[in-house]
Amino acid sequence: MNPPASKRDVLTAILARGDAFLHLDARHAEVDVPAWLKGDPNLCLQLGYDLPVPIPDLTLDDSGVRATLSFRREPFLCVVPWAAIFLIVDAESRGMLWEDDAPPETRVQTPRPQSVPPSKKPGRARLRSLPSEPALAMELDGNGDGGPHPDDSNPSPPPPPGPLPPGAGPDEPPRPRPMLKLVK
Repeated sequence: MNPPASKRDVLTAILARGDAFLHLDARHAEVDVPAWLKGDPNLCLQLGYDLPVPIPDLTLDDSGVRATLSFRREPFLCVVPWAAIFLIVDAESRGMLWEDDAPPETRVQTPRPQSVPPSKKPGRARLRSLPSEPALAMELDGNGDGGPHPDDSNPSPPPPPGPLPPGAGPDEPPRPRPMLKLVK
């Protein structure tokens, strides 16, 4: 198995083809960027040799990246150690992610599948937001009715008053959905 590519090698290869986008944790102690960007856990800096505002001093060395970049039309000498960089991509979002270096705020939280006890019959899948998770989690409603669940923090609103559309009443069978067919 080959060792993972170094950040310097990846950045060098991307810069040889065009622009590179560095995603870094600007809160890292050794990062030097404008003060108004210092608290950003996912700061993206664009680097390249042929940018509209040239970077005359772009340097990659053992400690990291140094370059005078333009922020609000003002030059600023940025210093970014390799340890602060967690993603390097090109303009088509091709590149490399170093997940262990990514701050927790930038990591995608994927919900773990929940097992349904064999005695319960799975019902309709429902979405609800979880206060501690940034994404939506899917939950199976064990009683199969798709109605409110005791721990729903945001229950869905009741249907508006008025007549039901044809095929939606309790005594009427549901109508098939209309379909379009392309005839040549």
